[in-house]
Amino acid sequence: MTAENSDRGRTATRVPDPFAATPETTFRSIKVDEGESEQPPWGLSKEDMETVDSITDPSSSAEPVALLEPALNTQTSAEDQSRLTHVTASGEAHMVDVGAKAASRRVAIATAHVRFSNTEPFRLIFENNNKKGDVLGVARVAGIMAAKRTSDLIPLCHPVAISKVEVDVKLEAPGATSGLWANNKYGLVSIQAQVECVGPTGVEMEALTAVSGAALTVYDMCKAVDRSMFIGNTGVVYKSGGRSGLYCYFRWANQVGKEWFGERGLEVPNIPKLPGSRRSGAEGEVE
Repeated sequence: MTAENSDRGRTATRVPDPFAATPETTFRSIKVDEGESEQPPWGLSKEDMETVDSITDPSSSAEPVALLEPALNTQTSAEDQSRLTHVTASGEAHMVDVGAKAASRRVAIATAHVRFSNTEPFRLIFENNNKKGDVLGVARVAGIMAAKRTSDLIPLCHPVAISKVEVDVKLEAPGATSGLWANNKYGLVSIQAQVECVGPTGVEMEALTAVSGAALTVYDMCKAVDRSMFIGNTGVVYKSGGRSGLYCYFRWANQVGKEWFGERGLEVPNIPKLPGSRRSGAEGEVE
């Protein structure tokens, strides 16, 4: 075999070595017509193409289609935002700024009751023989303490300088009637809390926390003899002061009478007389 034939054999079997390739090495070429340049789609520049992460034509007028429907609408309507002062425009909860509000006398009264399912709790409280001690006295102190800790329990509630907390805890005999409860077959404990302050925000939450703390204490001290006690009718029955003015629960106001408000130096509501007995007639409020 001549040297020429040997070179031809080696040339026919030679393949490019990719590991030996240099930037100048070309393994294949694509023919492009002269005068015709490659243009990125949609009129984008090469720099824009490097950041494109969508296959949607930006020149299209079609609205994007959501792939999944939202599981829950967390947006708050403009109407709700005007009422929910603890919600921002973006729907986030926050503590309301009351720094610019004028300080005024604020009063709130709340009520609740603990209804028994047998006569034993009533008997033990009446005779003061409960093993845990004085139920009514301990519940009253618990209500006062609860009112002072309201801002620690309610996340968005302002700490306020409370000037007065008065908690009344009474034992009601079986069969006693009221416009605030019903089905008093075995007796119950009625609770009322009045909270006052001079400040830029109300004390409704403090009054509610007071009666709730007192009611829970009654339950705790009597649960050994009655597992079916019921805590009910918890609510604000009177509120005065601030921009919204006076609020009063008619049924409760008819029960205590106008003189009750005057004796305590409270704003007297215009109480319409409910027809019939104390438990009859429609519920109402005045603002």
